[in-house]
Amino acid sequence: MLLGLTSLGARLFNRDTWVRNFTIFGYAIIPLDMAGHIGHNLFHLLAEGKAVVFTALALFGQEVHGASPALVSSDIIQLLQFALIGLGVLGSIFTAFWLAKRNFPTRSWVTFTPYVLLILALGAINIWLFVLPMAMRM
Repeated sequence: MLLGLTSLGARLFNRDTWVRNFTIFGYAIIPLDMAGHIGHNLFHLLAEGKAVVFTALALFGQEVHGASPALVSSDIIQLLQFALIGLGVLGSIFTAFWLAKRNFPTRSWVTFTPYVLLILALGAINIWLFVLPMAMRM
């Protein structure tokens, strides 16, 4: 929905169709989306990583009680997640800039600006989501 509204706003500046703007600049969101997805799964990998070993030990009758399943601290996980979101934002901004330059050479900056604002807003939302506590499944 936000990409659709941004494409509608960009239409005012580049005088192209809403559908074409949406189609072209939808690709610019992919790096940020991938960073958010990888950051979320990074939590599962690093905060619940030892659970695989604990489960394997249980198959052989060795119960592990009271041990943390985390491979690293939650502060390190959060720092890595923030770094991934930063890289995703940069990748998305670069992609939007490249798409604007390639498809709208005379109106690239006015077309690029609404998408940068969207990418920054989505990046901030991702950061906010990673600040919220997430309970492990153990």
